[in-house]
Amino acid sequence: MLKVILAVTLAFTALFSSVKAKLDPMPQLKDGGIRVKYGSGPCEYYDMYLPDGTQSEADVFFLVHGGSWMSGDQTMFTGHAKYAAEKGFVGVTVDYDKILNNVSGAKMVSELFDAAESLKKTLADRGVTARRMVVAGHSSGSNLALLYAFDHAEDSPIPIAFCVGVSTPSDLYRDYGHGTTLENNRDLLLTALTKENINEKTAEKYADAIGAVCPVVRANENCAPTLLIHGSADNVVPVENSTELYEKLKGLGVASEQLIIEGQGHFFGNRWDAVYEAVERWTKLYL
Repeated sequence: MLKVILAVTLAFTALFSSVKAKLDPMPQLKDGGIRVKYGSGPCEYYDMYLPDGTQSEADVFFLVHGGSWMSGDQTMFTGHAKYAAEKGFVGVTVDYDKILNNVSGAKMVSELFDAAESLKKTLADRGVTARRMVVAGHSSGSNLALLYAFDHAEDSPIPIAFCVGVSTPSDLYRDYGHGTTLENNRDLLLTALTKENINEKTAEKYADAIGAVCPVVRANENCAPTLLIHGSADNVVPVENSTELYEKLKGLGVASEQLIIEGQGHFFGNRWDAVYEAVERWTKLYL
């Protein structure tokens, strides 16, 4: 396993975000956020940003960062969480344990459930009822966010209003022939996420394990409305991943929309305004 993890690390060096040192749990961050340790794992933290004013109930933006399932932390989405708070929502950015902690994809999803459960209690302790939440993520964080939302459509501690998947790896095994980072390293990634030895010879044997980390497989008729956003020039995750999931959701009768931003890659460059505009439009529809 150590050899596999090392191989994954080298293969995804271009995607890594700097892993920021964890601060000790504290009630208040310098920028006004509140950091909460929600579990015993080394990365099980979330940062919460509250809107101005007194509220007895509030809707939540529950944001999951990317980093190839192996790097980054909740501070990568601080700006997004603070923006949500400025708009009157509780903005929460969540971290989780990673492949390099020898954690499976299923464990990461279970940690998101634990974080949502903790968040509900944390807000209740402050006299705020968490009414509904938007579950959103980017890249590998989007994969986890949608897996959480799809698998816990009916038992999420905070009811899910809608989901947002940005640059989502929804089908980790399918090869569209583009030579993207995901396609070139799928066996290594799946082996690390499932803890099974995945390759072309064993894929059929471990189909259930592969499906468990693929939102396109986990999608079901109970899913909350889902907005999928992808760049047409994404060379990390093929844009067909979003198209495939969108078609699956439509077939299930789930309210969904696919927004493809022409000419943009995995990280959207200076076009995050288009992402924000789409999310704000959906907020008016579903919150």
